[in-house]
Amino acid sequence: MTVSDTRGTERPPATDGDHPHVRLLNGDPPMLRMAIDLFSWERGDSEIEVILPGGGELSDLLDWALPEQRAVICANLRVRIAEELAAAFEVLEHG
Repeated sequence: MTVSDTRGTERPPATDGDHPHVRLLNGDPPMLRMAIDLFSWERGDSEIEVILPGGGELSDLLDWALPEQRAVICANLRVRIAEELAAAFEVLEHG
């Protein structure tokens, strides 16, 4: 897993494990962009890229957060991303 921001700096890889209805307005960057590349059903080969736009709300929040605050932020993100993925798979199922 790679975590980077648009300034080109690398962050340490995260531990543990495009939303169809989200639109960007006035050129504002998203708080977080995630790409998942699944290469094989059998081997489970995959790559996950998480992009935090520099100067974005989430990037700034994580830069200043204490470890306990980062844990809460990441837990909230995990729930939100799980909800978004579930909605995306619902669309694929009934496509």
